[in-house]
Parts: sequence; C-alpha cells; structure tokens
Amino acid sequence: MFFFDIDTTVVQPNSYYEYIVPVSYNKLKLTCNGKAPPKIIVNIKNRKIKYDTSKTSQQLGSFKIDTVSPYGADVNTKVSGLTSGKIGVELQASVSYQTYKNGDICMWYNEVFINLRVDSLVYIAKEHKNNRCRYNKTLKHELKHVSVDRRTAKEYAPKIRQAVKKALKNKNTIKIRSKYNIEKAKKSMISYINKSIEPLIKSMSSKRRHRQQVIDSKREYDLLSKQCGGKF
Repeated sequence: MFFFDIDTTVVQPNSYYEYIVPVSYNKLKLTCNGKAPPKIIVNIKNRKIKYDTSKTSQQLGSFKIDTVSPYGADVNTKVSGLTSGKIGVELQASVSYQTYKNGDICMWYNEVFINLRVDSLVYIAKEHKNNRCRYNKTLKHELKHVSVDRRTAKEYAPKIRQAVKKALKNKNTIKIRSKYNIEKAKKSMISYINKSIEPLIKSMSSKRRHRQQVIDSKREYDLLSKQCGGKF
C-alpha cells in the first residue's frame, strides 16, 4: 500500500499555440510599452484513474517507492496495493510581435496557459481479485493517495497563477533588433515563465510527498491488516 511518485515536470509542448500579429511598420519610435497584461489561465485536469490488477504482491514489492515503510526496512511486509501518481505541469504561451520601420521588434505575451495534469495509476495485488473485502479496503486506501494529488494541485493552481502574474507585471514585453532572433526570443519568454514557477513546483512536490507519507502511517497499516478477518 505504498505510494511511489513520478517527478513533477515542467513541459513546453512542441506544438504550443502562438498568435503572431501580421508584420506592420510604424513611424513612431519603438517604446515597447503600454501593452495590456496577458491573460493567465491555470487549469486542473484530473485524468481518469487507471487500474492494474495484473501484478502479484511480490511483484509490487519490487517496485521503487518514495514513501518509507512505518515498520522499518528489517520487517517483511506484503504489499496489497500501490499508487503511481504524477502532476504534470504543461505551459503554453500566446506571443505577439510587431516590427517597426527602424528594424526593431517588440514582442509581448498575449495569453499564458498552464495545465496541471493529474495522472493516477492504482495497482491492487492480483491475489485480491477474488477477495472482495481485501480488494475494497485496499482500493479505499489507494484512493486516498489519488485524493492527495488532486487536492494539492487544486491548492497550488491559484499560487502558480499569482506567481506568473507577478513575474510579468513589469516584464510583459521584450525588445529585439532582428527578425532572426524571434524564435530565440520566444523560447526565452517561455523559459522566463518556467523559472518564475519553479520554486512553487518544487514546493508542491515536497508537500505532496509529505502528505503521501502521512497516509502510509503505522496506524493505517495496522488497521488495514486487522480488517477482513486479518486474511491477506
């Protein structure tokens, strides 16, 4: 009934959405100021839970896990279930630019989209497929791990949005001198947002690991072992 984690990741999809303003010329001096703040959207996507009952307890016991057994490494235990969880952070940005007659180019963020995608895979030992009591008790426990990931993502979504808003408050635009630097500048703009949320992503990962460990307590395990007549 341990939980093992797939590290939280920050991803820039290869086909991230862009909207480019048609190239235009302006006789006015480029100031690159006065652009409206970008729209920042943070969505939570709780993916459908997947289940796997094809592994035996022994096979599950060989999985690499993040939480620590409350009984210690010297005590042999049977694993009834595991939950593999991941909170993926996907970042997309809508960037516009305008070219001025002197060759200067002003680029700015229009919209920033961040998706917190929660994926969960629950393993229940093959031996329990015909033991409904043990199966249901194990499932109830594993779903607590799923709930932690979903609750943590919900908690951090507004914090991440606020961090991006703060980062772009005084740095919503970027000025470059050549059209050949546009792609490089767009990557830099994406990287800037990534860096602004990295501390929160690390905090979110740390908090969810702590919460997962709290679930796998000795009291919880002792209670589970006594249920269903104590039969595995």
